[in-house]
Amino acid sequence: MFRLGICVAHVDEDIVVDLEGLVYPCLAFTGNPIYVKGKLREYGTVELNRKFTGNEARNVWRGKCNNCEFLPMCVGGCRFFSVLEGKGFYGIDCRRKSYEEVVKLIRHFV
Repeated sequence: MFRLGICVAHVDEDIVVDLEGLVYPCLAFTGNPIYVKGKLREYGTVELNRKFTGNEARNVWRGKCNNCEFLPMCVGGCRFFSVLEGKGFYGIDCRRKSYEEVVKLIRHFV
């Protein structure tokens, strides 16, 4: 299924697995034991530990971005960038200005 703007971190049905079978929220967290969200078991079953779930990641924006016109594409931003900026996995990674510039460019060429 195609999801415009929504990262694998926001969807539990999509998984990122390392060579040891550890499951991560997204590719950027691979190899960091802090962000393991489960394990791929024998025969393809996935055992999630309920940490860093897609549902939690999808809902970080509630109460903060409710009126943002870019919410359907952004969903609170990138979980990895939020961590890099010291806001933690559940912080907001607002890129509103970037989205506004992209819209200006699109309008210029359309």
